[in-house]
This record gives sequence, structure tokens and C-alpha cells, in this order.
Amino acid sequence: MAVAKYISGILQKEGIPNEVVEITPGRGVAIGRLQAGPLQDAANALLLVAHQDTVGVDPTKWSLDPFGAVIREGYLYGRGSIDDKAMLAATSPSWSR
Repeated sequence: MAVAKYISGILQKEGIPNEVVEITPGRGVAIGRLQAGPLQDAANALLLVAHQDTVGVDPTKWSLDPFGAVIREGYLYGRGSIDDKAMLAATSPSWSR
């Protein structure tokens, strides 16, 4: 919820209508909406989406240290190494200027 509220604050500061929806107790999403112009067909709308959660990890289910950021054969292995935080940052209005 803290991240969703933070993102909501950024959207509010930028004048983007938004809401925070608590999807499960203590976990929420920020939803912002921009109207760029009239759309003849709603199927032409653009959706930018990114997730902001961090899930737990069971190190016993990993063959490498999930917190080690191990590079093996050109691949980076570790918790969150192919996560979505970059998309969240890239679509944020305050960072895109």
C-alpha cells in the first residue's frame, strides 16, 4: 500500500486523476487515467502497466543464492533480476521528463 500511495501522490502532483485500490488487505494498486483525446474505438486505447510488489523467497528452492546476483553463462540469477520495476519507473510521469 505504501508504494501505491506514493505513486498516487506523484500522479496527483502531475494533475493525473487516480485512485488507490486495495486488492487484498495491505496490498494495493495505483490507477491513473489520462484522456488524450476522443477515441472512436476504445480498442485503440493505450494501457501502461507495471507491478510494484515484492514477494517472499524460499532459498531452499533455489540452486543459487537468490540474494547473490550470480552471473552464470551470461545470465544474471537472483531474486528480482528480471522484475518489473524499470517499467514502473519508465512510465512514471515525474521521471519521464
